[in-house]
Amino acid sequence: MSSIKQSDKILVVAPHPDDESLGCGGFMLKYAKQVDTFCFLSSGINPDGALKSKTRISEWNLAQKFIGCHNLGIVEIFGDKPLLPRLKDHLSEYLKILNTKKYDYIFMPHLSDDHPEHVYISSEIMRQIISINGFKKNCKICFYEVWKPLIAPTHFVEIDANKKLELLALYKTQWHVSNMPQKILGLNCYRGINAGFKEYAEAFTVMPVSQYLDETFPVTEIFGDKERILLQRIHPNFISSRFDLLYGKDFELFDLGSGVVPVKIEGNRASLGISLTFYSESQLKKLYEILFAKHPQLEAITIEHSLSPAGISNKNNPYYHYPYWYIDLPDNQEEFDKTLSSRVRYNTKWYPKKIREKLGEFEIKHLSQKEIDLNAVEKFFEWKKISHNFDYHLSAQEYIQKYGITDQYIMLINSKLVAVGFVCDTGENCFFEQFSTIQDRMYRKYSLGMVLYYEIILDLIKKAKKRFYLSGGYLDYKRIYNGKRLMTYSGDVFRQNLGRPKKKKHHSIWWHLIHMRF
Repeated sequence: MSSIKQSDKILVVAPHPDDESLGCGGFMLKYAKQVDTFCFLSSGINPDGALKSKTRISEWNLAQKFIGCHNLGIVEIFGDKPLLPRLKDHLSEYLKILNTKKYDYIFMPHLSDDHPEHVYISSEIMRQIISINGFKKNCKICFYEVWKPLIAPTHFVEIDANKKLELLALYKTQWHVSNMPQKILGLNCYRGINAGFKEYAEAFTVMPVSQYLDETFPVTEIFGDKERILLQRIHPNFISSRFDLLYGKDFELFDLGSGVVPVKIEGNRASLGISLTFYSESQLKKLYEILFAKHPQLEAITIEHSLSPAGISNKNNPYYHYPYWYIDLPDNQEEFDKTLSSRVRYNTKWYPKKIREKLGEFEIKHLSQKEIDLNAVEKFFEWKKISHNFDYHLSAQEYIQKYGITDQYIMLINSKLVAVGFVCDTGENCFFEQFSTIQDRMYRKYSLGMVLYYEIILDLIKKAKKRFYLSGGYLDYKRIYNGKRLMTYSGDVFRQNLGRPKKKKHHSIWWHLIHMRF
């Protein structure tokens, strides 16, 4: 937290009076002039709820005065339990008080705290306030610990333990049941080790506000107008996640806050459209749980080329961490050619020249979706069978539909079909589905596939396309024309593995005796 500047504005919110002092009182004393504080509920519980509430409000005000910060106030909520449902009733009041868009740091209890009101305020109420009232782009959310230690804190602040103890003593009505000052200072003493062997320290988990909003966003299913919403909010927009183009209306759509995820259910498997997209582990886990609960027959969820490994099994999975390629397309051919190596640039001229000299005149035709030559698709199948021993088991029309083909490129030499390529156009972006060439020996040394591939790229540049996606693998053609590589994750998320920690192996006493070291 050494990055905090004197000009930074800090908001500390507390569910109840004393939470702020327990969790980050030492920090607040250190940065008091920059801190605004606010408490959500006075929490006077019946009997004598009103009297207890007044007392706790008084203690809150004394504590904030002792700190020397700017006290935004406390909302008086008391009575019979549960108080949690009443928090939402006061949302409009909270919204008027908390102008979140002016703060650089916002402190609150962490999302796994053991107190339900703490968790509800941090995960639901504060998310709504920040979403509605706005936030600075570089704002950081800082989680503090009260009723449960943070599992993996990211930052530590050295504190004055004596000053913090004075602060906590002002909440004198709270310590008759549990001596929390002693216990929290014990935790702060232990955190001093993590802070570099300081005497006392407070621990925090810090994350960007955008990550906080994503992780706390309640994953919900979208039912109406799915195709329009998918088109508007999918990113990146290319065929791998355009389930509206692949499946029509037959897909489910889920809102994850920062984006939408299309889902296709087929028997006991589901496919997710999250190619080249990052979602946090907590977001994806929520989605997995919803899908497995909604579809009892599901055994696995298949994911291709996600930027997050969350939940994906790496056992016997060669695609767990696998490259994915794309080309950023410039405005014209001259700019593109300048970026190529001298050898590649030479070959773009040399191979067409040799083809004309040795084989005859050639042409490359572009065919739109309605014009696609089905016989050329059949030839593509035939060549793939010879070159890769692969059979699609599809008709030409089924292939076009299944893979969302919008454009076909064919190469002819003396009117003879020698190469075929397929592209999926989704607007500014295109995806290179596949290509293949005639398998006769006489054509092999002329690199027909690379000639076709280069001409396809030039055609896309003329059409003002911005990015050309090439899928995964290590083939040379994906890198030589300035292909950029991302490492992605593909594989299955299995129902039986979701959320199950690895079982700790228990050894017999004899094993321990054998392995003891003296």
